Amino acid sequence: MRILLAVLAVCCAVFFSCSDSGPSVSHARAFTVFDYAETDALPKTRLAVFVNVESDVRLADELRICNEESGLEWTAQQPVKVPVKDYAGWAGSAHIMPAHGKQLPQGRYCAVYQDCSGREAEAAFKVEYPASFLQATAADFPGIIKAEYRKLTAAYSQESVLVYFGEQKQGSSSDAFRNASVLRECYYMEDMSVVCLMPPVHRYEEENSDR
Repeated sequence: MRILLAVLAVCCAVFFSCSDSGPSVSHARAFTVFDYAETDALPKTRLAVFVNVESDVRLADELRICNEESGLEWTAQQPVKVPVKDYAGWAGSAHIMPAHGKQLPQGRYCAVYQDCSGREAEAAFKVEYPASFLQATAADFPGIIKAEYRKLTAAYSQESVLVYFGEQKQGSSSDAFRNASVLRECYYMEDMSVVCLMPPVHRYEEENSDR
């Protein structure tokens, strides 16, 4: 019985010490994604926003994204949690969509992180992107890009699971990349945190076209 009481006392001490320490975020990272799903179609846009949580990221419950100028607000319930070290890590969403018929506002934003106890922490970030991308098609790339960029490749399995993301170098790709079913070229502009996804290329279609 005394052992049981001691264990309960330790558990209570840990619980209350954790519950007394509020959430803490150091900064937010946001990426504007232009998804060119078809060669001749205009892109679909979205934001991917993640906050760097210095407290226990497992307690993440909600993330609100607010554009300061327009007052528009998005809420991501049960955000994606990515623990990194000692339960700190990243929490966020890659599916912050614009209002129907509207474009994502540029300018200053605020990310409001909330833990499962309803306590909050905030981090500011900025969104900027070339407006010309909104009326561009995949055929306009990379010529339309006026800033420095990196060309990357995203590779997916038959189950649409991302198995590789990075530079496609001759002879250095992993087995997962070589066995991927779908490839998408990506243009990444680091200065503006903009990612442009080109239309998917299915490996079997690519092989047939070469015959």
